[in-house]
Amino acid sequence: MSDSERARERVLSVTVRHVCYPLETTKSLFDDGTYRLLEKKLNTSPEERKHADKRKLKGVIGLLPGCEVVISGLLSPNFLRMHKGLLVQPSVTTARDIESLMRVLTNSFEDLFNLVTARRRGEYPAEIPTLG
Repeated sequence: MSDSERARERVLSVTVRHVCYPLETTKSLFDDGTYRLLEKKLNTSPEERKHADKRKLKGVIGLLPGCEVVISGLLSPNFLRMHKGLLVQPSVTTARDIESLMRVLTNSFEDLFNLVTARRRGEYPAEIPTLG
């Protein structure tokens, strides 16, 4: 299937924060369960001066243009801020490796897609799903 055909499908742009090292990966996740790596980039957002520093949130969001879902291993106060009015849907996972996470994402695609669709309409669901 060509990229232009895939563009007409339901797709999410997902960024994964790696717990063990300062790298973010962004993937396109398609509704048929396939995914494609879009980019890897260093997390160059500023160090926190205090826990849940708003500057850190702003820096992370600035690194993710076009991203619709952010997944991390922890629910932080900045994730709570993120779900109130930003287009990015925060999600938490218990998966500890990329292969497991991508299986979890595939199984959760419909729920995530519905949350992202609501954000695209200007609605901001209070739910921060835990994917596991």
